[in-house]
Amino acid sequence: MDALHDHEKIVRGWACKALESLGEKAATQEVIDALLHALQYPEVAVIVSACEALGRLGKKVATNEVIGALITALHDQESCVRSSACEALGSLGETVATKEVVDALINALQDHDWNVRSSACAVLGTLGQKAATEEVIDALINTLHDQKSCVRRSACEVLGSLGETTATKTVIDALFNALRDQEPDVRSSEFEALLSLAKTSVTNAVIDGLVNALQNQEWDIRKNACVVLGSLDQKAVGMKAINALLNALHDEVSYVRRSACEAFGRLGQKAVGMEVINALLNALHDEEPYVRSWACDALGCLGETVATKEVVDALINALQDQNRDVRTIVCVVLGSLGEKATTNEVIDALLHALQDQESYVRSSACEAFASLDVKVATNEVIDALTSALLDQESYVRSSACEALASLGEKVAAQEVITALLNALRDEESDVRSSACAALGCLGEKAATKAVVDTLVNALYDEDWDVRSSACEALASLGEKAITEEVIGAFLHALQGQETYGRSSARKALGSLGEKATTEEVIDGLLHALEHQESHIRSSARKALESLLLEVTKKEVIDATFHALEHQESHIRSSARKALESLLMTATPNDVINALLHALQDQDLCVPSMVWKTLENITENVAVKNVIVVLVNAYSTQLVEPYMLEFTSVLEKCICSYHAMKELDLQTLSKLYLCIRHEKTIKLSKMPPDHFLRLFLETENDGWLPLVAYGALLQEAAMCFVGQKIVISRVNEMFGLSVKEPALKILKKAFENQKGDLESNCLVEC
Repeated sequence: MDALHDHEKIVRGWACKALESLGEKAATQEVIDALLHALQYPEVAVIVSACEALGRLGKKVATNEVIGALITALHDQESCVRSSACEALGSLGETVATKEVVDALINALQDHDWNVRSSACAVLGTLGQKAATEEVIDALINTLHDQKSCVRRSACEVLGSLGETTATKTVIDALFNALRDQEPDVRSSEFEALLSLAKTSVTNAVIDGLVNALQNQEWDIRKNACVVLGSLDQKAVGMKAINALLNALHDEVSYVRRSACEAFGRLGQKAVGMEVINALLNALHDEEPYVRSWACDALGCLGETVATKEVVDALINALQDQNRDVRTIVCVVLGSLGEKATTNEVIDALLHALQDQESYVRSSACEAFASLDVKVATNEVIDALTSALLDQESYVRSSACEALASLGEKVAAQEVITALLNALRDEESDVRSSACAALGCLGEKAATKAVVDTLVNALYDEDWDVRSSACEALASLGEKAITEEVIGAFLHALQGQETYGRSSARKALGSLGEKATTEEVIDGLLHALEHQESHIRSSARKALESLLLEVTKKEVIDATFHALEHQESHIRSSARKALESLLMTATPNDVINALLHALQDQDLCVPSMVWKTLENITENVAVKNVIVVLVNAYSTQLVEPYMLEFTSVLEKCICSYHAMKELDLQTLSKLYLCIRHEKTIKLSKMPPDHFLRLFLETENDGWLPLVAYGALLQEAAMCFVGQKIVISRVNEMFGLSVKEPALKILKKAFENQKGDLESNCLVEC
């Protein structure tokens, strides 16, 4: 602060800079006053720094005094001060958008320095709707003719950002006229402004402005008007706009006609009507090939509703077009028209296109067959696609593979399988990858030894995409393909360098079912759960969860328990996570057997790790299953050496209200006997009303013995006072309201408990 008054101007400047760097935290009244004082210094650098500091201090400094001082600075003789004052006002936000500020900024748009004019434009844009007055809009329109391109560009951006207020015919016309600007970046900004207005504020004025622009003498303005109309919300487009675009299809300039076709394609279903369809069909005969191409594309974008015989026939005829791009797009469109286009005529035309001299057309014909219904899977089509696997262009061969894949099991003939196996030896990796995918789609019919062996070899391909596709294909071929060799290859892929190859291998292993539930596979997946790459961890988790969901095989559960004492800590950590998933999916009996098996392990660290893992499980479903496992295992002698651990885990699980609420009557009975007979269980961590609330919520009579005996263990007195149960324990007393008949049932439970205890005392005596 003292440095702001230093006799050296450079020190005062740096003091302003330092305050600027502190941001809003420094916006105290003392600082503001000092910066206002700095605006009076004669040194330009100090004044500029003071303006910048006030701007950085934010809305907290937007007082009348500060705003007034910045407005005064807008009239400074130095342009850099005026520009900094503009920017500072913009930083203070919409709160400064008073008439005085707006008028000052409008005046700044006439400043002789272009930096000031550009800053004034930008600030008006930040002030939002409060600054969107008629005077501001007129000033910005005038600024579209500024001699500096960056100022004109800034004016465009502001007009496009002010929303509905600027969506008037006057603004639209001004922006369209400005599209003739000599500078490409200005024209780009003007076009973006038009698009912004069209998307956010589709008013009648906007539509009228665009329609009028279609009558402009300049062809590029008419073209851009088509583009903007095509970008409008479909619901907002009326017949006036559609009729204007129909007229544009007859424009003397081909670029306009092309843009009109493109606009109809973008408008989609909204533009569907016989007049539009007929106009686009006529455009298929346009003298310019790119107009014909866009007319085809537009028909495709209009959807299956236009797939009349007339349209389909016109498209078939267009497959004879001299231009390859037209023929290419026609194939794509025919494939997109769905079942209505699955006629013999279309199939014959596409078969003919498969023989086209242009490779792009042949590739698109393959893609069309891939998109059409499987009804096209005739012998002739299958033979043609199989022949296309030998095409000289790799992308045609790849497209043929994809088409055969889409037709599925219908093409699973030996000739096709042989051709795809040959394609797996293609020099291009994308063909090999597509061939793998196609074989995977052919179903179990393709799961021959030759296919499986070739796909296993593909798991060692130099290209990661091929290896990934081979994994997925083998997993898709069903149980016939799941040999020890295949599983071994998947495990090898788990150790590979390529991320996606490992991911595909894990996904494949997760889908294999019982045949993949070996200890080696489980260990590999557990290891991957701690991988540094998140998507690998995710793939491994999903694979392991899939195995646990589909298989309750003893080996899976045993392997998971065994991994709890793996020499690597991250494997142990993963095993704990897997055990929690297992407790949520496997049947309790399977887990009980695995638990008892783990407790017999010669390495005493294994049982210790098992108990520690069980104690740290938190998911409600898993906790419930832990309780079920423990109370069922209690009767076995194997648990006796670990009674302290058993008690600790059980007491912690019992405290989980949501898990306990899900217990059935049989488990509750076993839990009561366990608590009753095991003297180490004290329920000291459990709230005294825990069992009582569970009974009241579930209305399950199985809780009654636990309510009564639990109160005894916790040394909690429960007294019936009217419609309440008063619970008291050392330094604690509260009541619960209980309605009939629950109150009567509870009284009976306590009487039974009392009689039971008296009987036990007599027996002991």
